Amino acid sequence: MAANTASRVSEDLAFSDNPPAYLTLSYRWGEKPQKLLLKCSNIHEFRSGLKLKSLPRTFQDLIFVLGRFSIRYFWIDALCIIQDSAKDWNIESSLMGYVYGNSACNIMACASDDPQGGLFRDRDNTDPTLMPGVVAQPILATEKGNHFIFEKEFWNKRVRHGSLHNRGWIFQERLLAPRVLYFTEDQVMWECLCETKCETFPEGIPYNRSLKKLDVLWQENSPDDVNGQSNMPLFTAWNKLVKEYSQCTFTVVSDKLPAFSGVSRLFEDVSGDEYLAGLWKSRLLEQLDWRVLLPVQRVSSGYMAPSWSWAAVNGQVIPYGMTSDTELLVALRGVKVKHDGTNFHGKLSSAKLCINGALLPASVIEYEPELPRGRFVIDNPTHSPRACRVHGQFFRDSLSIGIEIGKMVFLLPIKSDTGPGGDKVVVCLVLEPVLVPSSQTFRRIGLVIISDQELILDDDAENSKGRRCFRNVFEYASRRRPRRFWKLVSESLRTKARDVHLI
Repeated sequence: MAANTASRVSEDLAFSDNPPAYLTLSYRWGEKPQKLLLKCSNIHEFRSGLKLKSLPRTFQDLIFVLGRFSIRYFWIDALCIIQDSAKDWNIESSLMGYVYGNSACNIMACASDDPQGGLFRDRDNTDPTLMPGVVAQPILATEKGNHFIFEKEFWNKRVRHGSLHNRGWIFQERLLAPRVLYFTEDQVMWECLCETKCETFPEGIPYNRSLKKLDVLWQENSPDDVNGQSNMPLFTAWNKLVKEYSQCTFTVVSDKLPAFSGVSRLFEDVSGDEYLAGLWKSRLLEQLDWRVLLPVQRVSSGYMAPSWSWAAVNGQVIPYGMTSDTELLVALRGVKVKHDGTNFHGKLSSAKLCINGALLPASVIEYEPELPRGRFVIDNPTHSPRACRVHGQFFRDSLSIGIEIGKMVFLLPIKSDTGPGGDKVVVCLVLEPVLVPSSQTFRRIGLVIISDQELILDDDAENSKGRRCFRNVFEYASRRRPRRFWKLVSESLRTKARDVHLI
């Protein structure tokens, strides 16, 4: 939009050969419905011009900032996307990465809960808590000088932990904009690709690493990173962003993938990889190992993503990651993703994954639901005395999933690795059949991490399927030969491989 005495809609200027500079705005819509929205019925009125006083206070303050920047144009979702047109929303939501990534600066209304809150605040500039404390060196010190005392959470308290930043759509708006100006409760803060500054620390905020510092995106791939495969630094950077983004909340939970589409397009442009329901095809198997530390109830019955994708759950997910000892225990057979619309990085209508691995039937014989990271004990469904018992850490994907004693599940070992404490682990998906127990299609309900310190096998279980599968884990756990250890585990698991379909 162009900001004059009367603001008006200006079409497609950003897509012209020489687009003008413009600002974008990140703000909270609030709980009350917005009165001023671009709709099919008033688009001609918007093109004719809107009086400044008819705009919410935050929008008015943005126009004041425009004047200070000597910039004429701005972009606000409520005024630039036709809100009652699903077609326009689908088109514009797929362009969010472009819109924010090409803005001169993104303005964030951190201190306001709705558009009427404004950007600016009355404040006391003499407040001593805004300035770092100073401690002088003792007289007898070998080096004279002063030391500054400041709060390490200085940035996080004002930005990262604020009510605005935890909103899903805001994540990529902040991440993709080349420059961001935060209007917080007590001061203005700055973030760009190089540094973070504020009024308290005009030379730079100490010990604060910006999430925007994605240097790995601009580095040339090594000779080994070819054929559209995401290299390891790029893969690690993606996992870090997924972990941060998964903490965000949504008014419409089905927006989870669309609100991340600008970020995924950026990674796609750099890697040349294929994006599939929040995962990358070249490293899809490695990305199945995410877990939920604090599961919550599912807030919508609508389709969000396939169960094997982190986008299918509410709450923060933690990718397990990879080490030099990682060995995959499954093979990719195929994956199909159907999109709901033309945005291949947006909403999905269905998705199905086929992988080949060792599928082990089991049942729950012990569970402690009061512990978010409770121990999950698994046994052969027959409860035979000869059965194999496996103890492991269970991470349930959602509180909406019932885990009761005797529940039949399936374990699918997906990789072997080294745990945080140096112990050897096997990471397994916990699956349940769809519709009937004999079904060949499954959905994920959790993750189990089995450590060589926690594995228990009955001595008389020679004929147990689970016994044969994990036998090498038990017999070679105490031997300090990691390469041979994992090779034996892998060979044992792969002898029972079958195709498993996941939705």
